[in-house]
Amino acid sequence: MRAHWHLTLPDSAKAQVKHLANPAGSWVNEHIVRAHPDVTYYALVLFEAFAVTGVLILPTPQLGAIHTRWANGIWAPRSSCS
Repeated sequence: MRAHWHLTLPDSAKAQVKHLANPAGSWVNEHIVRAHPDVTYYALVLFEAFAVTGVLILPTPQLGAIHTRWANGIWAPRSSCS
């Protein structure tokens, strides 16, 4: 059986890690968060022109309060961080 998380933290919390890669300038890709119910944190590593530009670590239980487009475990930001 495949685990739904990539990291187990010292306090036993589980983190799922994904990435979003785009070229420099305007972004052509977006990312849809599909957090598993057993995961405490969702980490998203942002790449722009093959360089890490940021890491977002989202507490999955609070995602519904963060963004109004959250529904059924899906959160879809669509903007450039540059």
